[in-house]
Amino acid sequence: MGYEKLDSSVISDEEAQLAGDVETSFVELRELSGAPPVATDKATSRLYVLAADGKMRVKDSSGNVIDLSLGASLGDDARDVHRNHQKTAATTVTGQQEAWMVRCLKAGTIEEFSAEVSAWGTIPAAGEDMVIDLQINGVTALVAPLTFDDTAVLDTPVAAAIDPAANTFAVGDKIEVIRTYTPGGAPTPMVGTDATVALRYAD
Repeated sequence: MGYEKLDSSVISDEEAQLAGDVETSFVELRELSGAPPVATDKATSRLYVLAADGKMRVKDSSGNVIDLSLGASLGDDARDVHRNHQKTAATTVTGQQEAWMVRCLKAGTIEEFSAEVSAWGTIPAAGEDMVIDLQINGVTALVAPLTFDDTAVLDTPVAAAIDPAANTFAVGDKIEVIRTYTPGGAPTPMVGTDATVALRYAD
């Protein structure tokens, strides 16, 4: 089997730099007028800078574009997760609410919401339940609130369906986790529910 002598390397300078084969103190990224085409020959991700705004992005082999500048000023990838605990026993007054609130300092969307009866909590008795809702300025952001009754399983998170038409918040908006308790048979009152909400901030 013979070998053909090549006039130049089949590896570009940019590829060599990124692969670590060549010592360099920096890597230059060409500014593009638009996102690079989706790779079709192999699974690759392309790092680039968009000339229009100077922001660094990654485009993967499926065509998804990730703006790496999102969350850079926040130091948290533009995502914030809050967890709220019901630490005291639920009231025996029908319909009494226990609420948790956060005031938004940036605009964004609610990305995920889940709740559970915690491992240290108590399963509701027959006829007893806890309804947990997530609201923006008093309007639910869920397709339907989560209800925990005597069929609940301890320490098992239940994810809520987020309403894409109602999950956007602005600076100054109030996001609340609302608990509505209905008493039932003994033993009451139930105790120990957790709620977790993930917020995604806008650029």
